[in-house]
Order: sequence, then C-alpha cells, then structure tokens
Amino acid sequence: MKEYHLARRDGFGPDLPFRALAENDPRRVLNEDCPSAIVKRMHAHEIERQKLAVLVEDFGKLSHSGGFKGQSEATARTWVERFLSVFGWDPSDPRQVWHEYSIQGRAARRLKAEGTSHRRPDYCLLAHGRRLLSIDVKKIDANIRDDAGIAYQVRCYGWSEGFILSYAFDFEELAVFDCRIRPQDSDESDIARVHYFRFSEYLDNFGTLWDLFSREAIESGSLERRFPADARPKGSKTLDQDFQENLSRWRKELAKSILRYGKTREVAILSAAAQRILDRIILLRICEELGLEELGSLLEMGQHKDGFWDLFLKEHDARYAKVYDGILFPSSGEQDSSGVDDHLRSWWLKGRIFREIVQSLEWMPSQYRYLKESGAYETTAQGKTDYGALARACLLKQKAISEIEDFRDLQVFADRTTYTAILVLAKESHKLHYRTYSTLLAAIAARPSVECDIEWPAIDDGVWAFDQPDLMDVHRDLVRRHGTIGDRPELSISVGLQTLYGKLYQFEPVEDRARTVVGRNGEGEEVTLEKAAFRANNTDAWVIFPYDVADGSFTEISWREFKERFPKTAGYLEERKRMLLKAVEGEDCGNRWHLYKYPKTLWARLGPR
Repeated sequence: MKEYHLARRDGFGPDLPFRALAENDPRRVLNEDCPSAIVKRMHAHEIERQKLAVLVEDFGKLSHSGGFKGQSEATARTWVERFLSVFGWDPSDPRQVWHEYSIQGRAARRLKAEGTSHRRPDYCLLAHGRRLLSIDVKKIDANIRDDAGIAYQVRCYGWSEGFILSYAFDFEELAVFDCRIRPQDSDESDIARVHYFRFSEYLDNFGTLWDLFSREAIESGSLERRFPADARPKGSKTLDQDFQENLSRWRKELAKSILRYGKTREVAILSAAAQRILDRIILLRICEELGLEELGSLLEMGQHKDGFWDLFLKEHDARYAKVYDGILFPSSGEQDSSGVDDHLRSWWLKGRIFREIVQSLEWMPSQYRYLKESGAYETTAQGKTDYGALARACLLKQKAISEIEDFRDLQVFADRTTYTAILVLAKESHKLHYRTYSTLLAAIAARPSVECDIEWPAIDDGVWAFDQPDLMDVHRDLVRRHGTIGDRPELSISVGLQTLYGKLYQFEPVEDRARTVVGRNGEGEEVTLEKAAFRANNTDAWVIFPYDVADGSFTEISWREFKERFPKTAGYLEERKRMLLKAVEGEDCGNRWHLYKYPKTLWARLGPR
C-alpha cells in the first residue's frame, strides 16, 4: 500500500504520514506528490480544515500533558497567530493584522476602573485597509466562558470602534461578541455573546469559523452577511445613535442644572448655555485623547469634592481661554454677542450631570477623534444659517478652511433630515476648494456636480452658498448697490408656519405617558396633548403632525377629523389660530389652515432630525 506524507504547511513540526486509501482520515492534508484526482475530490477549504485539525491535535496533546500551566499571554498569542495563519492571515504583515501594544504611564489611569492592563486588543484584522474586528488574547488558563470582566472588556473594545464583532481568544476557548449592543459593567458574561467554542469543537464548527476568521471570506463580506445591518439584535444601536442619545440627555440635564442654580427661565439662554458647556467638555476630551491636555484632567474635576463647575471656570480663565481662544473659550471681558458667556461666568452650577458626562466620555470612540495626521481638522459648521455668523467670521478672519464638501439637502445620515457639509480646516490656507454633488451615489464615486476654487476676497461673513459660483459676483454687486434684506429692518417679511414651527408645533417631551405627552413648546408653555397627534422627531423633539402616513406617503387630516381624533391638540392649535393665520398672511384655508404650508417641511418631518 502506497504511503503519502502530510505536509506541515504551517511550518511547525514534522510531516505526518497517512495511507492513500484512508480517505476518511480526519488529518489528511495532501502535498504536491499526492495524486491530483485525490486533491480534486477534496471538499472546498479542506486543506485549511486539515491544517486546523493538526493544530487542534497538537494543542490537545500539550494541554493534556500540562504544558500550558502557568504560561503567559505570549504563549496564547503564539497559538492564536498559528490559528490566523490557517485562515489565510499573515500576522507579520501590518496591512493584514494590526498588533496592538500595552499602554504604560499616565494613559493607564484611564483603564484603571476597567481592571485591564492594556488599552486595546492584541490584534485587529484589516481588509482593504479598513479595520474590521478586534481579537483580545487571554492566558490559556483564563475562564473566557464565565468571566464577565473579560466579556465586558472585549465588548468595550469592539463597541468603541464601531465594529460588528470582537473576539476573546486563548485558543483553548473562543468567545464571539456582537458589539452593536452597548456593554454595561453589570452584564453577565454571556450577554451579546453569539458564539462560544472550546478547541475540541473547532472542527465540527469549521463552516462558522470560516466565516468568522477566513481572510478570503471576510474580504468577500461574510461578516455582513451573517450580521446584516437591517437585522440588528434587539436592544442594539449604532455608536452614532448612542452618542446622539447621550448628547440629547446631557443637554436636558445641563438645562435642569442651569434652571435650578442659574435662576433663568429664558428658553434661548437655557438651550445655548447647555450646548456651550457640552461643546467645551467634548472638545477638551478630544484634546486629552490627542495629548494636548493632561489625560484624565476632566475626570479629576468631575470627581473633585468642590464640584466640577468652579474648577472648570478657574481652568477656563487660567488656561483654556489663552490656549484655545475663539468662540468656545472667550477671554473675560471679550465681547460675546450671544450673551451666553456672561451668564456662564455668573452661575454656580452643581449636579451629578458633570461627573456623568466626563465619566461617559472616558471611552472616547475613535469615530470622534477628529484630528488627522496631516494636521487638518474635519468638522461640520453652520454655513447657511444666520446663527453660524460668529463661526463664519472667525474662520474667515483666519482663512482657516482649505476644503468644503457640501452635500446640501442630500440625506447622508439614515433616519435623520440634515443639511450636511464637511469643512477641512487648516491654518492660513491660500484658497478654498469647494465641491458639491447631485446625488449620494455621485458623492460616493467622487463625481462632483460643481467643483471650484474660491479666493478669500470673494467671501464675506454673510450666509454662505457656494453651489452657484458663477452668481457670486452678481450677488456681491447687488449687495454693494442695494444692501441685503437684513439691512432693511423696516421690511416685515413673513414666512408663515415655517417660522412658527419651532415655537408652536415642536415640543420638548417632559413626560411620555401611555396615550398622552406632556411637552414644553418654544414659548415655554407646558401642555398635555394626545401622543398619536405627534411624530417623534428625535429623542428630545416631538412635532404635531396633522397627516396620516402609510407606505412612505402621506394623507392630510382635515380640521374636522383632526378635532374628532385629537381634541386636546386641536384645542391647543385653535387657541393659536389667529397667530398662525396672521403669520401666513394668505387666504383663509378653511378646513386646511392647520396643515404645513410647504411640502419640504412635511418631508423633513417624515424622519427624525
């Protein structure tokens, strides 16, 4: 009987013999001398499967003999790298496998509360230059199945990076976690765990492992097919959704602190002040991550016995205003047209919300680290609205924009109605390069409908609209000769329901009940209305919506029907009917006066903003 040899293509150990007729031998891997007919009969990926069989057998022998007792993570990493090699990865190639490192010194303080000795996982797998998943290696004698601390740490790594999956692995055990569910430190070890295998189960689950580990499979989209975005698990949310919900909740809690300790009930000041505080904290947290501020300084202020706000104001005058200057950190006495900074300096704010914010931001997601290696800073700003005037003036004065990617009314973010533009900031740029697109597909394909360079003398601090560059000279000439509408206060121009929407139709929910909503409108009035009369515009804004929606289309609800279905909401609007009709300055629309005046306003309400 002819004997062939199993070629150890993983490079470890001697070749293993087997007999040609033993086709059901579980370890059979063919070398170049084996008959091609046998090779053709082998199942797809059988070579990799048999390499894994050899690796599992070798590991089992060492484990049975006690060879791993007392060994460090380095030993486990050796086996994990051999495992990755079986599935087509080259651990020595940084274009495929990114080796992480242990954090030392001051940065380690950040992880102290998490009980981990290193900041990031041991490996990240990359496909086409994009980081896809993380693998954190543990000592072989770790209890991956039952250790909730290991599960929490590994899930935090993946969740903070926005990955679909993350793996806890020591070769003896493998746990795969769905990172679309935000980890909580009180979670049990099996929460969000989608797969768990011991090494003895790898061969029986080779098909699953192939989709989870194979470079070939992952690059062809196996993870997305197994875990599609439109089939998210119950309770899951994207990193952006979670961050947005946190921002909304923090704004509310800051406003409550201001209302209590700042002694003001002016809605505009409450809103602007809460946003200013939040913007400052987030920017400083990003600066900590970039090494521009002492890491952990915000956290120390949040945990200080004297409270966060007093220490923050002292640091503002001592450092922040001098280092950062500008709109967010004006110096004492510097003119602030909004008047917000004068209020902030006069308030003695308290509350647990400050500690909660800085603690939550300790896991700063990589998606919100904005500074690029080139030194350019990418952000969004108000360019086409009057309330972006201060930002425009500051950027213009410093010639601080090098590029603008303008998506105009193209809806970039799922389930959000936005007008999005990306500003690439750089000091003293020579000119501004502008691009806009006709469709999202054109933007993805980098095919702009308008692309031009705009010289700085052609730009002022008025509302920016660059999508028709040929008309900019005409506009400047008209402004020079006749001024703008804003220069003519004697003109009274009404834009109807669009203007009043924010005050009368939009509410901040105070209490969400079974059938009604207690909400506060833009005038500061608190009313109780039927929940069914609203659409939830996002986590902190509900809007009266006098339409029925079905299959993406809408049908008007007549005033008579609206009164029958929603008597409380109808009464609320009827009390304000004169104000609405006066603002519209049009004909009495009879049974339709309560409807939206402009279709674009209606479509904007169909999705959260």
